[in-house]
Amino acid sequence: MVYDLVGLVYFGQSHFVARFVDRHGVLWYHDGIANGGSFMNEGYAEDHALSSLMQCNNTRLVTLVYVKRIDGDQWRF
Repeated sequence: MVYDLVGLVYFGQSHFVARFVDRHGVLWYHDGIANGGSFMNEGYAEDHALSSLMQCNNTRLVTLVYVKRIDGDQWRF
């Protein structure tokens, strides 16, 4: 079984923000208050050090979201 990391949820200052990894490995940042609901491209997830993913804009990582690969294929919605 293989699982892909697809989401990271952060909390701080009474506010949640999130990062999402798309099927191409691109990391996207979302803060509904600061960005007006738009996602911001942060480059490829593999280019980020693990330590840099533990915090995000004064918030701390609280939840990881994984998707199970089916038949070895990359995840799909």
